[in-house]
Amino acid sequence: MSSLNHVVQIGNIVRDPESKFTTSGTLIVNTAIAVTRFTKNADGDYDVDFHNLLAFGKTAEYISSYIKKGNRVAIEGRLQNNTWTDKETGKKRSNTEIVVTNVQNLTARPKDDEASESVAPSKPSVSISDHGDDESDEVDPFAEEG
Repeated sequence: MSSLNHVVQIGNIVRDPESKFTTSGTLIVNTAIAVTRFTKNADGDYDVDFHNLLAFGKTAEYISSYIKKGNRVAIEGRLQNNTWTDKETGKKRSNTEIVVTNVQNLTARPKDDEASESVAPSKPSVSISDHGDDESDEVDPFAEEG
């Protein structure tokens, strides 16, 4: 039986995307999304989950150009677990992030007279599948060099 690793989230970007390049020149973007749960907790409030996002190639280019802190977005991707040894403490560390393969900016475009630098312009969504499904764009940014 085959497996399925597919994530779809709608939420708000909680920090401006951070860009960096691999040694081969592939753009990598990191950011995070806040997603409100459907049900209320015991206090009557809605809990919010925060998820780290990672994007490569064309999807990363779109995010770095058009997505900013506060934007409402729909993302699609897969979960990825990372483990490493902390160089300072020697302890094993791990995290889980969403590798984004498709993103759509749900934030409305401001009218010309309401334009603001804090709101990124909307542009059609981008998907890695729109630009070929080339896995060679993906590299492990946590891999030890050597």
